[in-house]
Amino acid sequence: MNGMISRTLMIGLTLFMAVFACSQQSVSNDGATVVVKIGDDVITLEQLEARLQDVPSFAQKNYQGEMGKLRMLNQMIDEKLVVLDAKAKKLDQLPRVQARLEQIREQMMKQELFNDEITSKVNVTDEDVKAYYKAHIDYFTQPEKVKVRHILVNSETDAQAVLARLRKGESFEDLAEELSQDPKTAKRGGLIGLITKGQEIRFVGKSEAFENAAFSLEAGEVSDQIIQTDKGYHIIKVDERIAESTQPVDEVREQVEAAVRREKMTELRDALMTQLKADYQIKVYEENIPETVDFNSPITDEQNVLLADLGDETIHLKDLQQMMESAPPAIRSRYNNKDGVLFLVEQKINDMLIYRAAVDRGYADNPVVQEQIERSTNALLVETHYTEEIEGKLTFSDEQLREYYDDHISEFTKPERVQAYHILLETAEDAQKIKKMLDDGADFQETAKTYSKDVRSAEKGGALGLVQKGRFIPSVGQSPDFEAAIFNLKPGEISDIIETSNGFHIAMIDEKLPEEVEPFTDEVKDRIRRILTPAESRRFKAKRMKELRKEYGVVVYEDKLIDPEKKIEWLFNEAQEAQADNRPDEALDNYDEIIEMMPASEHAYKAQFMKGFVQSEFLKDYDQAIREYEKVLTYEEGELHDDAAFMIEDLKRRKQGGGTMDLVIPKTGE
Repeated sequence: MNGMISRTLMIGLTLFMAVFACSQQSVSNDGATVVVKIGDDVITLEQLEARLQDVPSFAQKNYQGEMGKLRMLNQMIDEKLVVLDAKAKKLDQLPRVQARLEQIREQMMKQELFNDEITSKVNVTDEDVKAYYKAHIDYFTQPEKVKVRHILVNSETDAQAVLARLRKGESFEDLAEELSQDPKTAKRGGLIGLITKGQEIRFVGKSEAFENAAFSLEAGEVSDQIIQTDKGYHIIKVDERIAESTQPVDEVREQVEAAVRREKMTELRDALMTQLKADYQIKVYEENIPETVDFNSPITDEQNVLLADLGDETIHLKDLQQMMESAPPAIRSRYNNKDGVLFLVEQKINDMLIYRAAVDRGYADNPVVQEQIERSTNALLVETHYTEEIEGKLTFSDEQLREYYDDHISEFTKPERVQAYHILLETAEDAQKIKKMLDDGADFQETAKTYSKDVRSAEKGGALGLVQKGRFIPSVGQSPDFEAAIFNLKPGEISDIIETSNGFHIAMIDEKLPEEVEPFTDEVKDRIRRILTPAESRRFKAKRMKELRKEYGVVVYEDKLIDPEKKIEWLFNEAQEAQADNRPDEALDNYDEIIEMMPASEHAYKAQFMKGFVQSEFLKDYDQAIREYEKVLTYEEGELHDDAAFMIEDLKRRKQGGGTMDLVIPKTGE
């Protein structure tokens, strides 16, 4: 049959909110093109275009073309509906919502005053950039550096012996690995890394003698002198010299402009605060400020002293504690003395001054502020509506939780695990030598510390941690051979040599844990609820949005946005994607919309068939699936009639406990 694909290839994803198809004519609203009516409210094409302009660059690909406009329109419709429903349910009157709205109002007013008085007045010129760059040239200059190695020994006699071997032509790196008493660099051929004048040297500490010797050498040169430090006696080699360099101004222009802008904004802000402090009467009661205060403990009424007043407004110690509520305890502790409290008082005064100035200058009626408040209010109501009306009303019975647990038992099964160790060698010959040492009784972990080329695990005696079957193995990667070897070992047993892409390994385990199934406890139930909540929330939300569209009589003038044939294709694609994402209810919504748009068409015929398929294969509602397939047979006979008849008989067999046969279904987009 043409255009047929296996059921397993049916994929799809629908948008969170479906649009009601409508081909009515739009009406004019003050010259604007209306694309949606929601009761007495409307959404215009101009509003839609403006909203699309606000989409961040990283998300713009989701809103391109006609389908992108339709996707955004869906979101705008649903936002309006949610806000209407939230207000109808008086969610905006909840005390926590009211408190947050007041915070939003204050913040928006202060922000707009700040923009007008500071941000909008900052202008960074080319002369500003050049002047800042010149004044801070050291910041953009990288000092001279050398890449250095060392061999550390315990005595001058040992150091002389090392120098003698180096003069005979032996490799510095090999001698470092063999003789150096610095375990952190020896396995890396003595490599310390890059060092800079005047800074502490890694693995060595502060040493002017070491630094002078290193910077006196050329690349590839070994010091002829022995350098003594608190660590012992060093012989130094320099691998590379990196000359001092300065970044050109054009290379750091963006960074410099930001720094200049910050400086200018700070100056303007300081000037504004100075002016506001002169305009308003402020009194700080320093004599009331305690020498110490614990912001991590409740402030008692007795401790709640008056710290400052601004006309009829006051600042008490509890106000400062409220300021610190969201700060971690360690941050709060920084302000537990008199100077810290004074700093917080100053910050609180500044905040109060800016808000009072914003009120006095009429920013409550500022159009920009009003628009920002409305947007923020709507966003808060959408969030609150989801919390109260969607998530807050989801419940899962113990039977549902148990069903998920039984169907996904592998998610609650800890596979077999072993506590593993390894020694990594570069060559098979090296591995054979180490294997013989271990067979002769050498301690595995001490041998790993000395000889393993895996620096990270060597420091821990070769420990790889708890390794699970089929999982990535630290320092090894995905290696079936390594995994098979360690899981065949007994505790304390040492493996044969194992070759991987990293080299040659010798492994050992000291503990083996069997597969373990977590019992169906309250903790597991909570985890299952968290797993089920997102999908169930989407289904519940989609259902609720569909109800709200009917309740508020949403009318969409789609002829202004998209060709009907393209809409049909899009709905089929969205339905397929919804099926792939296990959102059958949303897939059904899309198929219903196709049928509603073109009830007597080939598109509706295929959509009707797919409704039966979703009911049978996703929702397992065989009775409803049979009814949907029977509707397929009411259409003019087509290529799906035989399949629909087959499915009806097959579902009847399933209901009676019989098996099922493989089904081939049409590619819905065709």
